Amino acid sequence: MYMEALIGRSFPVDRKVVVDDGFVGYFPVATRLNDGSIIAVLRGGSGHISADGRLVMVKSWDGGETWSKPKTVIDTPEDDRGPPALGQSSNGDLIMAFSVMSGFRKGYTGHVGTPDYKFRNYLVDVWVPELSDTKSYYVISTDGGSSWSDFKPLEIPGLSIAPYGKIVELSDKTLLMNVYGVKGNLPTSDQHSSYVIRSRDGGKTWGEPSLIAEGFNETALLVVDGDVIIAALRADPPVEAIFISISEDGGYTWSEPKQVTGKLEHPADLIQLSDGSIFLVYGYRKVPFGVRGMISRDRGKSWINAQIVLAFEGRNQDCGYPTVVRTDDGKIIVLYYLVGSMLECDMKLRCVALRFEERLLLDRIVF
Repeated sequence: MYMEALIGRSFPVDRKVVVDDGFVGYFPVATRLNDGSIIAVLRGGSGHISADGRLVMVKSWDGGETWSKPKTVIDTPEDDRGPPALGQSSNGDLIMAFSVMSGFRKGYTGHVGTPDYKFRNYLVDVWVPELSDTKSYYVISTDGGSSWSDFKPLEIPGLSIAPYGKIVELSDKTLLMNVYGVKGNLPTSDQHSSYVIRSRDGGKTWGEPSLIAEGFNETALLVVDGDVIIAALRADPPVEAIFISISEDGGYTWSEPKQVTGKLEHPADLIQLSDGSIFLVYGYRKVPFGVRGMISRDRGKSWINAQIVLAFEGRNQDCGYPTVVRTDDGKIIVLYYLVGSMLECDMKLRCVALRFEERLLLDRIVF
């Protein structure tokens, strides 16, 4: 069972604003490339569900100290959904998977009998769930994200799926991606199931789904020791916590998921630290809103009974989705989003990066 002991953030943390234009920043997914640079793909748009939804990319060449301006990489006439799945194969190709949701119709912002209902310039894109359909695709870049291939469909027969998180690679070069789905159309209130799918050709084709667990959706993956995979699964409502499941056979079978966080403490990401420890970061979507972390010393089998408070500047539940990378010189970079900041005293959408020394984090975990 999870515990609620706290470790205050007594080590120095460098806070950098990645994007704060108010229209870009949702649901970042970051990965460190073979050349040492870091890229992150974020959602832009006027809300979580909106016809102007698009995916943008930012890049850092200096360990998260500075970031490029957002560059749009996916922008169809429908709602291009984040978070994506993102990763780089050992051959250098970047793979990104994402969903596109339809079902938008022009409608009025007002109600019958109110003045604004009379004017056509108040027409906006209104999402109609009954008309909605979600399809997933993937694209490949051979030049570090400067250009991308044509869309290729990403499918599991009989399911409507969405990809999520980092794409990881096993010792035999097999790539694994998390997708979660339901029978019918996403989004839905029906129970989700979380899977891994495989590519054996560097990301060119995907298939061979293996079920991780039912009742879970967005799932972060981490490969340790070549072929052991740790999965951090977000539970469906009403549980809404992070569970850990482990596979020791390349993702074909999985241990029974074990709860490690409380309700509204999700979703998550994982990295392995230099001493072999596993660092789990997750959104803290209750007061004080922000991001927290946990450490495992035994490859995810158990977790030290303490929450590491990394950020608590959020003004509401619309925050989190942390994604974490580690640089060769021992810096940890955690990106997350929030809508409204106690530090900035506003309600603007932004993406923030936290940078700190790995050794300072490990020094705090002394029990």
